Amino acid sequence: MNKPAFSSIALTLTIAILTLGTNHTMATNAEDGIINVMDFGATGDGKTDDTAAIQAAFDAVGENMRYTKTLAGKTIPMYPEVHFPRGIYIVSDTINIRGSKIIGRAYPVIRQTDPDKDIFSWRNAHILTIDGIRFIGGKTQINLYNTNLGGGVIQIRNCHFDNSGDFATIVDVLSTTILIEKSNYMKCMQGMYLARSDMALVRDCWLWNKKEMRNKAFIVNKTMQLTMENILGNPSGNGFDQRWIDHHRGNLTLRKFRFGGEDGGYTPVVNFAKAVNIGVGSSIVIEDSWCMNTSNDKRDCVLYLEEIPNRINVEGNVVTPRHLIKLADNINPETYFVDAKVPASMTSYTMRDNVGTLISNDLPEKLVHYNAYEGDLAPAVPSSRRSELLAAAAEHWSQNRQPPIEPREWKGHTMQTDPDKYIDLTPDKSNWVVEGPMDATRLPNDHLLGLTPSGDDMLYVWLHDGKHWPHFRVTGVEVDLDKTPFLSWQEMKTDAPPGVTLRVFVPELGIAVNVGHTKWGAYKYRAFDLRKELDLTGKHTMDFQFYPEPFGWVKDKGYTGLPDSVYKPKPGTYGVFDFLRLEAE
Repeated sequence: MNKPAFSSIALTLTIAILTLGTNHTMATNAEDGIINVMDFGATGDGKTDDTAAIQAAFDAVGENMRYTKTLAGKTIPMYPEVHFPRGIYIVSDTINIRGSKIIGRAYPVIRQTDPDKDIFSWRNAHILTIDGIRFIGGKTQINLYNTNLGGGVIQIRNCHFDNSGDFATIVDVLSTTILIEKSNYMKCMQGMYLARSDMALVRDCWLWNKKEMRNKAFIVNKTMQLTMENILGNPSGNGFDQRWIDHHRGNLTLRKFRFGGEDGGYTPVVNFAKAVNIGVGSSIVIEDSWCMNTSNDKRDCVLYLEEIPNRINVEGNVVTPRHLIKLADNINPETYFVDAKVPASMTSYTMRDNVGTLISNDLPEKLVHYNAYEGDLAPAVPSSRRSELLAAAAEHWSQNRQPPIEPREWKGHTMQTDPDKYIDLTPDKSNWVVEGPMDATRLPNDHLLGLTPSGDDMLYVWLHDGKHWPHFRVTGVEVDLDKTPFLSWQEMKTDAPPGVTLRVFVPELGIAVNVGHTKWGAYKYRAFDLRKELDLTGKHTMDFQFYPEPFGWVKDKGYTGLPDSVYKPKPGTYGVFDFLRLEAE
């Protein structure tokens, strides 16, 4: 019996391996969390329109979605991964994506043939990684959005973006972090539009714009905090007011950013973020970067200020333009900060250790000699007006009292109705106060809020437009955690935004714990077991501090983080506590 030669076996094995390599890298197995677009008919041959097949694969992701609960009790979706084997995938319409990960094998290409269509879009982007794909053409190549899902993480890694007609990537998400890393933006009209995220990080990327980009920025930042580091910027300059970054809000930190000098370069940063007078200020930090810009006569600087942020630090950079910082001509240092009520304690401007043939490390005169605001941030309303607002609220409530929302139950605890099993903390028996400064500020709470009883109810009344985070307290409450461990209250339906946040203090032990976080909630009964929240038993003296919600959702819109989705109470708007109680088990 003749045996096959070894070379024949090797050839057969080699052919099998090569055949496998040119077919799917993984078979679809949604139960194991893998979906392969080729198993839905995508060819990746660079000729066939694969739009329908790719969309079918993402539709299958939704069909195989599972749910799980986190330790915090939040329900989140679990999606299969979507895999793109090596190939060139032609699409002619926007692909509505979903999934936990979208993975490219050996850098597959997705080419959009319609210049007015996006490539990937998802309106409920939450926890998502897109890794190892090259996008060519179309309008926006990755377009992600959510309203406010919370706990989200968006990662774009090892991707290539070529020849987009608009922003290559739009990531407009709330309560979601953004990470873009190790990716190239090549000949894109604009690179990134980043909005509403509390935290965004862009690092180890190459940026290169289309020369046709005019009167625009390659990056638009509207996040709360954007950090960019180790970035290579390769400009295509044309002299039509090009900028690398337009900064509109929050904090911008740039480190080791090569704002290149090709075609003369263009302006690194234009700032539109205004200084705020309280809370978290806006800032711009540019450090250890290479700042080339000789092609923009109007903005021949590293940082151009259309508005002035709270803080600027330009340090340790190598520069070619004539100025480090320039201010718009219409900024008047005599009135700018006074009109915005920005105190000196909320401003800081420094430049040092920058080198360049034409520059000076001295601040512009408008940032050296300016008038800071020295008055009250929210002046106390006259006593007569205060009395008028409180009296009007109490009278209105007495005439328009609404019934409480039923049922009165909260997370397994039902409200006690036996007077022997609860203690009412009514205004006539407890110490309700609104004095003292707002947290982390010198702003008095009683400049913003007033308290007034109406029968057995307690009303908190807005004296200014709803803003900031003032609070009121119920102080010196003797609590026996062995007998009445539940702190409960009922908010009543009014025109004020529903929801309060509760912080409990135990002064003798130095404890301050956020217990009830009910903002943006409904007008509901609430009850919290202080034994569990404080890890205590026995008798203790406590203070209960409440933070009313200073804004609410516009009806039928939901909260999107955009100005038109929220409303703020006007002076005289009031909220109502039907009762505040200590209850038995």
